[in-house]
Amino acid sequence: MSDSTNPEFWMTDPLAIGSALNELLRSAEHLAVTRGVEPLPAVIVSVDIRRRTFRFRPYGGQREFDQLKDAPELQFRGAAYGAQIDFPVVNGSRPITPDMDDSIEQAVFECDFPLRLYRLQRREYFRARVAPPNTRVAVWTSPAGGAIRFRIQDVSLSGVGLRSPLQADVLPKPGDELRDVVLDFNELGTLRADIRVIATRMVTEFDMRQGNMDFVNLGCEFQNEDPRRETFLQRLVYQLEQASRAV
Repeated sequence: MSDSTNPEFWMTDPLAIGSALNELLRSAEHLAVTRGVEPLPAVIVSVDIRRRTFRFRPYGGQREFDQLKDAPELQFRGAAYGAQIDFPVVNGSRPITPDMDDSIEQAVFECDFPLRLYRLQRREYFRARVAPPNTRVAVWTSPAGGAIRFRIQDVSLSGVGLRSPLQADVLPKPGDELRDVVLDFNELGTLRADIRVIATRMVTEFDMRQGNMDFVNLGCEFQNEDPRRETFLQRLVYQLEQASRAV
């Protein structure tokens, strides 16, 4: 399980623990629960910070559900938003059926918050959402002299996601290097950097006025080591993460 030699990553405040559980509720990359045998994939279905309880269910059917019944202790290991989230001791669980709670359609387990929870943010891979607002843009001047504006979708220490409504054939391709790109994060500052396009994909977004709109999403990585850029990005990712939690 988690490395308890890093005390700074252990949470004991119930509000902080509830926030981490909500991350698993909203955007779990993976979550597994075990009672001392093989781990079972699971999903958190609700978090009640006031009562300091959460509900989960294992993937599968009655067999998987029965494996966790009457367990004196459960262990959870998961990840969300690029953070490792483990709580190695949860003392017991209570099965809740639709007969007991008509707000649910299938049986779940209810547990008290763990007394301690381990959350380690791997910021190198964590991508903080940048848009909205759509005014946070990147501008690249091509060797031919034309300027292309992209909306900045997300950012991490290692790269940035850009979107454009232009046709894919007029945009940079995977492997292309874009030099001296100006990344404008509005009130959070401006950065100049060389980036390389790693992958592209089509995405569809819904606009209240224009309906469904197609965009090309460019996944890019930063080129060349730059301590000042990394310091800027560390601060930027933290500010964006805090802002998203305040919504």
